Amino acid sequence: MGDKLLEMYYIRETLLESKKDYTFDNPKVSVIVKAHNDEKKIIKCLRALSKQSLEEIEIIVLDDNSTDATYSLACTYSEVDNRVKVFKQNEGTDISKLVKSDKVVTISAKKI
Repeated sequence: MGDKLLEMYYIRETLLESKKDYTFDNPKVSVIVKAHNDEKKIIKCLRALSKQSLEEIEIIVLDDNSTDATYSLACTYSEVDNRVKVFKQNEGTDISKLVKSDKVVTISAKKI
């Protein structure tokens, strides 16, 4: 197993130890995380968002065709926290169809 795959395995196993399932139909806030080649920051970003006091949120990761492990790491995190949804962004991505809340916040994974 390559070093990168082994690292991903350990990250996944560590995250799964704290798995939570949230059930609500209407999130109060939708957070859109724009990511591009942010493998070093995406887990930290998603952890910070997940630990907010407001639990009724949805976190939508839009990966802008990363060439690193950003997309895979975000998908792994979505297995741990079902509020996280991950999409590959392309020209036809209609963000308005992805969000379920009237309140939308957009951030960059680079900023956290």
